[in-house]
Amino acid sequence: MIRHLILFTFESEATTKQIQAVADKFCNMKISVPGVHEVIWGKNNSTKGKNQGYDYCLQMDFIDDDARAFYNQHAEHQAVKALQKGIVEQKLVFDYNL
Repeated sequence: MIRHLILFTFESEATTKQIQAVADKFCNMKISVPGVHEVIWGKNNSTKGKNQGYDYCLQMDFIDDDARAFYNQHAEHQAVKALQKGIVEQKLVFDYNL
């Protein structure tokens, strides 16, 4: 199993509707992309102030390396990347084996 984490900072001009569209597209991948085991989206609510500007987190679990590779080329992944254009200021990607 591969855990795929992405931390997001959205541009100040990004609307709640645009951010929710990104979240919804990612969350639907559990249904639409074979090999995606779990998808969790959340907004930072820590009071410690150590998020370094990242406001949202995506956690995706893939059943194996092949599933992650399949996802990377899948049309749904390309579509969610298109939704992010112009509204994501920065992101941090981190993958590891479970």
